[in-house]
Amino acid sequence: MNGRVSHLVFEQAKDGTIHYPKHAPQQALEFLEVNNYFNFYLDANNPLFTIYGHWLGYHITLLHFVALGLSILLQILSFRKINRLMAESKFFKRWSLRFLKLSLWFLLVIGNVAVFIGIDYYQTQIHFRYHQIHALKGKSSQQLHKALKNPALFEAQQTSKLSFQLYIRNGKKWHSQREHAVLYFKIDDNNQLRFLHSSQFLRWVQAGKGQQILRAKSQYIVIEKQDKNGSINSTIYLPNGQKVPLQAAEKKDPAKRILLFVNGYRPVSASQNLNKVKDQIFQKGLEHPNSKNLIYRNDVFDYWPKNEQIVAQFEKRIQPDLICYADGHHSISTSNHLNILNFASKASVYPQPCATKKHHCFMTTLTENQKIRTYDLLATKSNRNGFLIRYRAGKMAALNLLQEIQALHDYSANDTLYVVSHSMGHAYFCGMAAVLKNHIQFANYYALAPENANARRFHIKKWRQVWQYGTILHGNRKHALCEQDGVAPQVKMSGLPKRFQVGYPSKQSKRLGFFASHYVGYFDWIFELKKEQPGAVYR
Repeated sequence: MNGRVSHLVFEQAKDGTIHYPKHAPQQALEFLEVNNYFNFYLDANNPLFTIYGHWLGYHITLLHFVALGLSILLQILSFRKINRLMAESKFFKRWSLRFLKLSLWFLLVIGNVAVFIGIDYYQTQIHFRYHQIHALKGKSSQQLHKALKNPALFEAQQTSKLSFQLYIRNGKKWHSQREHAVLYFKIDDNNQLRFLHSSQFLRWVQAGKGQQILRAKSQYIVIEKQDKNGSINSTIYLPNGQKVPLQAAEKKDPAKRILLFVNGYRPVSASQNLNKVKDQIFQKGLEHPNSKNLIYRNDVFDYWPKNEQIVAQFEKRIQPDLICYADGHHSISTSNHLNILNFASKASVYPQPCATKKHHCFMTTLTENQKIRTYDLLATKSNRNGFLIRYRAGKMAALNLLQEIQALHDYSANDTLYVVSHSMGHAYFCGMAAVLKNHIQFANYYALAPENANARRFHIKKWRQVWQYGTILHGNRKHALCEQDGVAPQVKMSGLPKRFQVGYPSKQSKRLGFFASHYVGYFDWIFELKKEQPGAVYR
């Protein structure tokens, strides 16, 4: 389980007791989903908190306008009195009042900002931390789950803090409640289950053993029960109801090799059939939504080839203890192409690979009277803002990776990380690395056709090896223009010495072209490199 917020549903009686199946108290808690955000209820019944817009990431409500109006009124009344005194005062007193007026301006601006932030904090952290969901009165848990996807009722509010969001039904009423990473429940002498509190610390007690406390690295549910001898036994569960064996806390944490695959852009359709592409776009839209920034134990998006070309070969060479997958997919607007129209229009006119070794692809004919340098069709201008969007998203994924690899007593600083990225996955992993650098040991980084590779400097000193693979756009070893990667033109990674950029060998020339040079399945040639050659994949 990874994700900053786990969402749970349970039903609570008026006396605070929670009904549960016999001998299975954990089944009283229905696990909805895990993600990286709270579902913020847009309470239309409270006019003061009705959201009218957003500014700098803050919700703008009627309460903000009321507070601002009162502040402006106070300014007008105060300044009127000061202006009246200034008109009646002599030179030195008049300048003193002017200084007072200037100071009041400064204090009022600071006060308005403080009020604005204070209202937002009250609204998000206090008023809506435990709040009735009026729109769901009398609804079932299935209807709740459906309503959470309704943007007219709920808005996603991203957080990096490990948390729970509870949805509690009491009779016909629903309440939303935000809690810390560890939920504590207790079964009393009458076998009644009650919710006690939440904490950022995991505390458990076993019969005959002392109490153990550690800061939670993931979300946990602790159910405490007192036996006949008066001793308290604790049972720990993950949000999905899976029991956590307490013996795991007593085992030593072995050093692990972790292999991480970070995919890039996921097209709606990979089909070469135009009609199939149109059908896929009609069903799914032009693009998939951006990454959810979660970590997976398998290739849930079927991004990496299944014919043992990539994943199996890296696994064979590195022999990892754990393989994880991160999804670096973001809209094409974050790439150097800026939009799908630019990308499609350039792809449609880009020259096919030359039929002979004598290249004639330096110019491209657009119309009968218009020619253009082929190089100018490549999207080489760095989209730094788009890179930064993926970089920031990668930071959230890094927190989830740490959550995934850390159990009760696991300490990731003794683990070693190997990474394979493709295309947009490079920018995404750069953000991940910014978070992971203080928590895990870096080993080797293999960047396959990184997109916008020169947008941000990559710090290679933290790594044993860093290799960039793909076509080469500049220098003595450059490929012909018709062979270039048009999806992600291969400029050298910023901070990477030229000798660590490994190009397609000449015998792979039949695989090259605007799209083909970028296809992840064609990078199997890197496993043919001998140990002494640059770019060879070895542990």
